[in-house]
Amino acid sequence: MADEEKKEGGQEQKSLEDLKAKLGIVVKKPKEAEPQRPKEEDFKFTLNAPQGQVLQVEEPLEQVETLPKKKVPLALVGALVGTGILALILGLFFGKVMKERAIENMKIKEAQFLLKYFEEATGEKISASEGTILSVVKAHIEDTLDVFNTLQKAQDQAALEAAQQKLEEYLKRCAKYAEKQPVFTFDGAFPGVIYDQQVASQVVQFIDAVRKLYQETGLLALEGETLRGIGQLEEKGEMIETVVVEPVEEGGEKWLKGYFVAKIDTDNPRVEKGVKEYPVLPVGREKGFYAATTSLVKIDVSPIAKVKGQRYKQAIMARVRARFQAVKQAADLADFEPLRSKLQKSATRTPLFTIF
Repeated sequence: MADEEKKEGGQEQKSLEDLKAKLGIVVKKPKEAEPQRPKEEDFKFTLNAPQGQVLQVEEPLEQVETLPKKKVPLALVGALVGTGILALILGLFFGKVMKERAIENMKIKEAQFLLKYFEEATGEKISASEGTILSVVKAHIEDTLDVFNTLQKAQDQAALEAAQQKLEEYLKRCAKYAEKQPVFTFDGAFPGVIYDQQVASQVVQFIDAVRKLYQETGLLALEGETLRGIGQLEEKGEMIETVVVEPVEEGGEKWLKGYFVAKIDTDNPRVEKGVKEYPVLPVGREKGFYAATTSLVKIDVSPIAKVKGQRYKQAIMARVRARFQAVKQAADLADFEPLRSKLQKSATRTPLFTIF
């Protein structure tokens, strides 16, 4: 069927062309437009040529569909702001708490260090057998309190003499104590930052009290040396001194005036008119002279020296007792037990949790 239609269409097209040929009709096809040839002027250039016009083409922008604005509830905004402020406050509070906890832990370590320092520190002039500075100080305090109690209890003459003897023996031990220089140092106790101000204040007072005890004990030892020097006069027997005398006349009466001799040279005598003379230098004079043996007198001055020695000893003993009171007061302040109790209480605390 389709073949028949194609065959009929081809015959109609052929008969139409035969008919146009018989009638002499010529159908011309339109010529295609020939491309325009370039002109000579197109190849000429000049600087004075007018500028080309710039055409601005405005194309409409694509319409963007705007979304409808949604309103945020004020309650939600307030909640967000409140949450931020609360988080900030909690952060600051938490940081402060952690910092305070870290400081408390440092206080615990500080107390542990101070306990170890006071109980184990040794001095350069303290032997290993004598132990630590603290042991030497404690022994001296106990010795001081024992002598003080003995003096306080002495009522009759015998007890007073025994207490006096005990005090004089104590003065010798004071000299040995001062030689050891048992003191603590602030640098040794606080090598770094101080965390517990209250403990630090008590530590400073204790160190100062121990140093004060050392200083007062040293002064008492010096008084003891003076007391022993005066006491040696009582221990001596005869005390022979040489006196040179010369005749004087006062009020129409003849007297002999004597001078104590500071030096006498018995190795270089001389004889004048059958009398031996010795070079002597009286006390208080710069030049000596030869004195005949008939003008030299030997005198036992021990009774006078002992009387004066007793007076000096009483005066010095009064100073010793006053100085001993100062040592006793320093010993009371240098007691380590109150400070030890406070340090142990702080050192045995359980450390707090921190993130630092």
